[in-house]
Amino acid sequence: MRDIEHLHLQICEECNHAGPDHDIYLEELRTFMPHLHEAWLNPYKNQLRSLSLSFLDGWGPLPGYFDGMHLQFPRMERLTLGNFMVAHNNALDWVLAQKSLKYLKLHKCRIVSHLRLDAAVLGDWDVRTHDWEALDAGEWDYPEDDKVFYYSGAWHQFFDRINEELPHLEDFEFISDVPERHIRGDWDNSTKLSAARYICFDEGLLPSRWIDPESFERQPDRHSETQDKDWVALENLRRTLERRRGSAGKKT
Repeated sequence: MRDIEHLHLQICEECNHAGPDHDIYLEELRTFMPHLHEAWLNPYKNQLRSLSLSFLDGWGPLPGYFDGMHLQFPRMERLTLGNFMVAHNNALDWVLAQKSLKYLKLHKCRIVSHLRLDAAVLGDWDVRTHDWEALDAGEWDYPEDDKVFYYSGAWHQFFDRINEELPHLEDFEFISDVPERHIRGDWDNSTKLSAARYICFDEGLLPSRWIDPESFERQPDRHSETQDKDWVALENLRRTLERRRGSAGKKT
């Protein structure tokens, strides 16, 4: 693999077909993240020019925690993330550290506003709860042993950071749902602002614990709460990228 410059990974998780459901309690889901770093990313980080990284189910904060803090791709120009769930303020720090990026695509990447976990699982998985506010499970009609958390992060905060911290970025795609469900706007028929950009995690539900807001009645409407600011930040990013492309065209 010494000559590999373009790496595209879609990673499958074991599924219980009798259910069917994704068995999030499998040990591999917690132990694979370090292996992904050690065997697939770090050995080639100095040669990769493009990387696509996606899981079939949501990934990032749990059950295995993806810590990209030490990932540095000095030649990386194109990065695509699929199904990456954002549940901490530093979740995209590793992406923003790739200063050479010219193209970034976030495909079905969502912010996790609310999470429910059993207290035992919280410890077994060594769940990182920084940036989360603990809520009263009883008020949400959950058993007292359950833990409910709220993460207040919003997309406009991350759009602003992308705008400010990736100086060479020229193209950005943000696709959080299928086209017919987008709420407002599109740049090039690929970047849209959808209600599905926010999501919940409920350990007790099947087949997937990642619950779209429309199908989870306890989910407050984070889409409506943040829509205006998210849209302004996305538009500001669009204008920045247009200026950069214009400047690049004049130079050539």
